[in-house]
Amino acid sequence: MITACPICAAASASAVFDIPDYPVRLFAPASGSAGDTAPLTLVRCDGCGHLYNRDFSDALAERMYGDVPLTNVPVHPSMVKRLQDAIAWIDPEHYAGKRVVEIGGGAGHVARLLSASAAGVVVFEPCRALTPDHLPEANIALVSDIFRGAVPGGPADLMVCRQVIEHVADPFALLSAIREGLVPGGHAYLEVPDARFIDRGAAFGDIVLQHVQYFTPDTFTALARRAGLEPLRTLSIKDGHDFGVLFRAVGRPAEWRAPQSGTSPAADLSVRLTAAADRGRERVAAVSGAMALYGATAQGQSFLTRYGAARRFVRVLDDNSALEGLHLAGGGQTPPIVKPDAASLRDVDAVLICAYLHDTAIAGRLRGLGFQGVILSARPDLPQADD
Repeated sequence: MITACPICAAASASAVFDIPDYPVRLFAPASGSAGDTAPLTLVRCDGCGHLYNRDFSDALAERMYGDVPLTNVPVHPSMVKRLQDAIAWIDPEHYAGKRVVEIGGGAGHVARLLSASAAGVVVFEPCRALTPDHLPEANIALVSDIFRGAVPGGPADLMVCRQVIEHVADPFALLSAIREGLVPGGHAYLEVPDARFIDRGAAFGDIVLQHVQYFTPDTFTALARRAGLEPLRTLSIKDGHDFGVLFRAVGRPAEWRAPQSGTSPAADLSVRLTAAADRGRERVAAVSGAMALYGATAQGQSFLTRYGAARRFVRVLDDNSALEGLHLAGGGQTPPIVKPDAASLRDVDAVLICAYLHDTAIAGRLRGLGFQGVILSARPDLPQADD
């Protein structure tokens, strides 16, 4: 359990949203064996307003992450372009001909893009599913472990850490390690989800067990400054769902003041999140016939966990072939994961798109496969994705 705010160290926090029985593992190896669960209690710091999962612990992390398949594989051209755009935004002057370290390499796509102009790229990725075969470039070195601060060959000119820092209980320790791994005046590109997106849209589906911290740009950059990382510019990603910040390594400040997050008060946010979840559950329960989910992701598990008691989901559609044969766990169910095609849609009357940031493209794909049933998006209030 986290007993003090990871940003300002205040001990007092107010409850916002809770899920008492959240599946610890994202995937189940077979139907009916979802495994153990853990509580998730989202709280808002009474001091700075930072949102975090109070129930998270290192022991939970050890149970949660094991040998899992690669899940963040770009499966649509728009996803690849987003990575290319982010790398261009960083600016080649910070990586061309220089030493780069990526923390949390995922499926290896960012490292491979950077390797085209970098002198060398070291990738830290504990997931054993990422192997050297995924990174064939001669100037990429894979370290199959978490980043502990030491960089093979000495400090880096650029550190890249995307969608990782929100997963750790002590973000200051990781930010400090990133700072120490840079050459003097080196740069870091760090990317996390934006808590303001959850706040604005009551996006309860983005509250997942895998995420510990829910940063705003103010809380994130303030903590980074304390670690000796000076923010230079900020990039809004996926219509405000995430943000990336380019930092420069500097000295740690002599004095530091805790920020104010800018999110709504705990009571207001709690009411809106609960109301949105209840409306979504009612809408899903009202749809007749067999329903499938689209997106075997943390978001997909979140919706399955919230809606599983209201109705049965026959399967989960996902374009990542590495997930075939597994089952998504949540809500007392373990529906099988399959690739979308005419056969997997034949007995389905409705599809709930959990990967709602891509709902327009997914809805078009479903119609292209001949699906004529109901398509819902898990965006707030579950509007029709193809209206």
